[in-house]
Amino acid sequence: MMLIFGIVLSVISLIAVFMYIIIMGPTRYHKDGFVGKLYKVLVALPTIIGGCCCSVCFKGNQKKGREMWKRSCSGCCSEKNILMPLFYIGVVWTAEYFYLFRSLPHLEATLLSKFVSWALVILSEVLWLLSCFSNPGIVTREGDQELQKLQYEEQSAKPKGKGDKKGGPHHQKKKNGKKFLFSPEEEYILNRRYVVDGVVHALNGNADLEEEMEEWERDYRSPEYRVRVGFGQQCTSCRVTRPARSRHCRMCDNCVRRYDHHCPWIYNDVAEGTHRYFLSFLLCHAISCTWSTWDSYTLIKQFLVKHNAWGWRLIRYGREHPLKLFDYVAIVVSYHLVTGCLIFFTFCIGIILYAFWSYQMSFVRHNITMNDYIKMEDASMFIAGLPSLDLVYREASRVRQRLEAVAARKPRKLPSLEEPPLPMTAKGYEEGGRKNKQYRKKVRKMVMYDLKGLYDRGLWNNIMEVYFPYRILKTAKKDMENNEMRL
Repeated sequence: MMLIFGIVLSVISLIAVFMYIIIMGPTRYHKDGFVGKLYKVLVALPTIIGGCCCSVCFKGNQKKGREMWKRSCSGCCSEKNILMPLFYIGVVWTAEYFYLFRSLPHLEATLLSKFVSWALVILSEVLWLLSCFSNPGIVTREGDQELQKLQYEEQSAKPKGKGDKKGGPHHQKKKNGKKFLFSPEEEYILNRRYVVDGVVHALNGNADLEEEMEEWERDYRSPEYRVRVGFGQQCTSCRVTRPARSRHCRMCDNCVRRYDHHCPWIYNDVAEGTHRYFLSFLLCHAISCTWSTWDSYTLIKQFLVKHNAWGWRLIRYGREHPLKLFDYVAIVVSYHLVTGCLIFFTFCIGIILYAFWSYQMSFVRHNITMNDYIKMEDASMFIAGLPSLDLVYREASRVRQRLEAVAARKPRKLPSLEEPPLPMTAKGYEEGGRKNKQYRKKVRKMVMYDLKGLYDRGLWNNIMEVYFPYRILKTAKKDMENNEMRL
């Protein structure tokens, strides 16, 4: 039994380590460290192993073997893969089954406590399903915009309260296989919610685009940020002007608004429409793991108390026998193997979930996404890496001026940036000098700090924007009624 218990714990440990590396490996905390290196190895491992197998066909030539493997797996790697959600179902749902149907019935607890146990598990899985199947905020392609307009014209023409089976959007969905979540007017508001700042998100370089637009479109201001929005670059795949903070997801082959990342665990993008469910899922699942760990611990404690084995001693037939840690492990393995494994599993997974939820909330605090952060980091490193300190200072000053015009939280660090002295007149400021490096590092940190304020409207408003992403539509409708704006 001890051997079986050791094997089970080893497997659980490997699963927990694997999940931590896959989830936290690419983050800014680990990407340049040991965990980040392990993540790169795990990602490259299938190619290495597959290349070794395929190299047999080329007389042991590893390079040709890896090229053959990459070609054969190009479809799986470039498209969404169902294996990770299936892995999640196989591991997590199995653990939840043993917890709810094997351990919990034996626990002496109040009805309310058991209700909470069931509610946390069910709620966490409902949130997972919502994360999987909700629309993440897909931008309608150019080729589908006419169909979208037609659907909502028919919907508005249909009398309210009457379900005409031959018309309306439901008929269009059945006929064309597509159903649009928002009308063209509503999607226009969502697409032009955030300013195209020209630093993190590139402005459209096509001068003819603004000339083709009407004056009200050129001067359109975001209902939330109250600044002129501008136009982003065009997506070559969707053939639409890409909204600020959006990205074309190569896995889903769609442009997605307020894109955070593509999560293989939910088989979907974490973005405008799914971010709230994803964050709630992480937190609820972490709390469920904590609750399950406590229930399992209480169940084992009740068993030990019932058999007079609690308190590092065993009382049998009036005689007291001291117990050590190994003795308790032997008792758990012999009488509560499943419960012991559950404690270890839920404790490890709970820590991982709390860590990733905290990591995600560190972005929400500033109202940025992982995608925004990467772009901001690239912009700050580009500015700090310009050929001369004079160029670094001038570019940082340009960023400050732009942020003063469009940022929700005005720059705080860059206004205090001083112009560097000429390298010929100040020792250490020459290229490669110590003070030169310090100045560049200082500028990078200043730019990064102020770029984080681009959409930062305060902690409460930032959280509300994530959890209620579509309340802007009500704000915009009120503005349109007041200003008689016609979209």
